[in-house]
Amino acid sequence: MATNDFLPFGTGAGANVLSQAVWAALATRANGFQNGVADPQPVNKALRQAAFVAAMIGQFTADYGGDALDNGDLPTFEANFKAALAAWIASGSSPIDLSSYVLRAGDTMTGLFAAPAGFKTASRALTTAATLTPADFGKFISLSSGSTFTTTFPTPVSNGSGLFTVFNNSGVAQTVSTPAGAFLGPGASSATTESVPAGSVYRYESDGSNWIRSVASNAPNALPKLSFIQTTQTWTRAAGATKAFVIAHGPGAAGGGDPSGAGSAGGSGGGSGGWAMSLLDISSTSSALVTISAGGTGISGSTGGDGAGNTSFGSLVVAGPGSGGRPGSGSSSIPGGLPGTGITGQILGNGNPGATCFWASPDAGANGGPGLFGGAGRGGCDDGGSFPAVAGTLGSGGGGADASDGSSGAGANGGGGWCLVWEF
Repeated sequence: MATNDFLPFGTGAGANVLSQAVWAALATRANGFQNGVADPQPVNKALRQAAFVAAMIGQFTADYGGDALDNGDLPTFEANFKAALAAWIASGSSPIDLSSYVLRAGDTMTGLFAAPAGFKTASRALTTAATLTPADFGKFISLSSGSTFTTTFPTPVSNGSGLFTVFNNSGVAQTVSTPAGAFLGPGASSATTESVPAGSVYRYESDGSNWIRSVASNAPNALPKLSFIQTTQTWTRAAGATKAFVIAHGPGAAGGGDPSGAGSAGGSGGGSGGWAMSLLDISSTSSALVTISAGGTGISGSTGGDGAGNTSFGSLVVAGPGSGGRPGSGSSSIPGGLPGTGITGQILGNGNPGATCFWASPDAGANGGPGLFGGAGRGGCDDGGSFPAVAGTLGSGGGGADASDGSSGAGANGGGGWCLVWEF
């Protein structure tokens, strides 16, 4: 058993010491004993108080940490006292709950306090492919590289509550992978791999079977994302997006031409394209071909060209083209081109027909049919001056032509199709 040299003084029965009340009121206690013969009772009281505390500290040190020797070796006494404190806390004897306190030396946890399951204080910076282990649970994982690499997590199976915070501190997207289960949660891939966008902070926690992902901070302006597409191209899902609201609008048709010698009636307007809308679950759709068809082309003195084809978002949202306006006539009214229709989607709508050019009306072509967002082409008028027909925009129909007497003219072109994709 360890030795304690620090013993109590004046603690025996009938010890020659002042009572506590007298000691507390004694003026000499504040200023100390002066020159002369000291009264033994107050001296003994002072000595007993100091020795009493020293004896307690020495005995505590001896009980839990090692010898408490009166040999002038202060560093050893201090070390043994610290060891006694640590051993006492580790024994569970402390009446204070210290479980939330940890000591740190840099990024490494030290001391005798047990951290909660899965908790560590360290961080880890990665610049190349690496495989994390359960020893990394709780760490802040920083991915820093100019090129993409894959960080593999440990299996989530039987590792419930294991967690990582992943910061993509690079200018390119990085990949994380799991050998079992999948990445689940809002915007997660529902697969064994997923992309972490540049600048994003993702948190992953195991439920014992899968990695549940939450977004602590996403890349600036990544979501929601709005795309207005007017040329055929491959759409790629924005990182973190799980839904998309899609509108597909078919192309408009050209207005009808005005034949030579047709008299007072110009060509009728071209019909606008149809449209289709859908709210899509894109969590498992990484890309889709968006096909945009051109508007119909005006033909001199003849029926305007139909829209060139369907507008489509993959096969999920499809809208058809409008039909061309008819050529003018000197003896009858000319109906406008027919509208396109919605083909595939949750909400389908027809476009608008081109305007009719009435016989014996003022010498002018008729307007095209407006699209979902307007944009109809105006009919031409050559009576007293040259005012050609105007092309349609945004899937609307082109205006019908009205040429000078004795000549022929072409209706204006229809507007090309378009597709709007709003990801969130």
